[in-house]
Amino acid sequence: MSLPPTRRLYLDDPFTTAFTAKVVATGTREGRAFVELEATHFYPEAGGQLPDRGRLGGRAVVDVQEDGERVLHFLDGPEAGLAPGTAVAAEIDRATRLDHMQQHTGQHMLSAALLELFRIPTLSFHMGAEGSTIDLDAAELTAAQLEAVEDRVNLLIQEDRPVQVLYPDEAGLAALKLRKEPAVTGRLRVIEVEGFDHSACGGTHCTRTGQLGVLHLAHWERVRQKARLHFLVGMRAVRDHRIQNGRLAALSAM
Repeated sequence: MSLPPTRRLYLDDPFTTAFTAKVVATGTREGRAFVELEATHFYPEAGGQLPDRGRLGGRAVVDVQEDGERVLHFLDGPEAGLAPGTAVAAEIDRATRLDHMQQHTGQHMLSAALLELFRIPTLSFHMGAEGSTIDLDAAELTAAQLEAVEDRVNLLIQEDRPVQVLYPDEAGLAALKLRKEPAVTGRLRVIEVEGFDHSACGGTHCTRTGQLGVLHLAHWERVRQKARLHFLVGMRAVRDHRIQNGRLAALSAM
C-alpha cells in the first residue's frame, strides 16, 4: 500500500524547530538509511535551497530529500529504534534554518529589485553553504547597477515589511501579478513581500524583511554569456565583512 504525501508543516510555520512526529516508514537508499514521518518541519532540498539539518530520535539528520510527494530524512547511520508507528522527537538546527530563510528571502528581494530598477530577470537561484548566486538574463552588470540594487534591498530590510504566505484563488492570483510565471500548476503558494514582490515558491522564508539583517552583493562573473551574481545575507554578510577588513588590516600592516 502506497503511503500518503508527507504533511509539510514548514510551509506555514518556518520558525518551529522542535516537534514530535510519527514514523510511517524506514528504508535504505544508495547505502543511506532514511526515515519517513507522517508530518515534518524539515525542509527537503528543492528550488535551489539547501535542506535542513538536525536530529531525529537522537540520530543526526544529515540530508533531507523529496521522493515525489514524500519527504525522506537521511540519517548518519542505521535507523535502529525508529520503527514505523513510533513517535520520535525531532529537532532542526535553528541557526541553519534561519540562515536558509534569510538567503531565500534575500533572493526574492534581490531578483525583484533587479527587475524593478533595470528590467533584468532572474533565470535561476543556487544556495551554497557559504554564499548564494542568481543567474541573470544579462551579459554584464555595472558598479552603479549593483550599488542601486543593494541600496534598494537594504532600505526595504530597514523598513521591516511583512513577508506573508498566500494561497490565492484564480481571481486573486491574476490580481497579484507574479514576478515570473510559476513552474507548477494547481494550488499555488505565493510569497508576498508587502508592496514589493509576489513570487510562487515552496521554500522557507522570513516573516519580516528586518529579519534579513543586511544583504551584500559580493561580485559578479560571466558564465555562458550570462551574469552570475554572488550575494550574502545576514550573518554570512557580517562574516564576509569581517574577513575583508582583516585582509585590509593585514595589507596595511605590511
